[in-house]
Amino acid sequence: MKKIFLLLTVAILTLSSCGERDEIIFNGSQGLVGYANSTASFGVINSTDEFAVVINVTNTVDYDRSVTVTLNEELSNAPTNGYTILNSGNLVIPANSSEVSFIVKGDPDNLLLQKRQLVFDLTIDEDSDLVLSSSRARLTMDIFRTCPVDANKFIGQYEVQQMVFNPQTGDPTFVQSVVTLKATGLTSRSFDATFLQAGGEGTVVFSLICESTAVDQGIETGLVCEQGSPAITLGAGLDSGTVDVQDDSTFTLTFTEFEVTGGCAGFTPQQVVVRFNKI
Repeated sequence: MKKIFLLLTVAILTLSSCGERDEIIFNGSQGLVGYANSTASFGVINSTDEFAVVINVTNTVDYDRSVTVTLNEELSNAPTNGYTILNSGNLVIPANSSEVSFIVKGDPDNLLLQKRQLVFDLTIDEDSDLVLSSSRARLTMDIFRTCPVDANKFIGQYEVQQMVFNPQTGDPTFVQSVVTLKATGLTSRSFDATFLQAGGEGTVVFSLICESTAVDQGIETGLVCEQGSPAITLGAGLDSGTVDVQDDSTFTLTFTEFEVTGGCAGFTPQQVVVRFNKI
């Protein structure tokens, strides 16, 4: 089997703790600006539900600064009558402030259970004293209709049971036999995990969508087979997992292992299924 090892990196400057880096030399009052996160997940239950998209700057100054938010219609595929965007376009970051936000509202009557995307691009004026973050200049938001989930369900310890293995490795997706689920939103949960036998570490975030589960955006494991290659990623499966949101005793998640192969010769993306049983 191809040897997989952990790639160690050193960050000069990070905008957030999510592992995406911008290495920039700043001049005077320059500030690095970008979305607080490059991905977001918005499960809509009621027509009053809304999501605040935050844009951060790494410094404050005593005058207003502006940025422009544009919906990328070519890359967005959410039903146009399923959402409303408030306060976007030209946004002003007030003096002595380091952030600004705009609102996305959802309409569950016109959204699908399947995740669809809204893609927002961030730009600045040529004469701006801001520097645009290369890794946070675009936000991809999953938006979908979902069902209410009891805040006390789907939390705590779960036994991990591999149902479908990656035939290329024969190994389970996660090293742990038990993980601890935490609530990260009304309908989302997360757990920390160690991936594959080589020991890549990360956090899995997933959504509970009525009778199905969906893993959020791909997780960079920090593992590679070949130095200089992009890290192996664990992505969402092509099919949804299964769940009954009224019964938190068990559920499944589907993943795409080796969504990015990390330079592992002969490896291709493979679908795996993992069951979680409450302890």
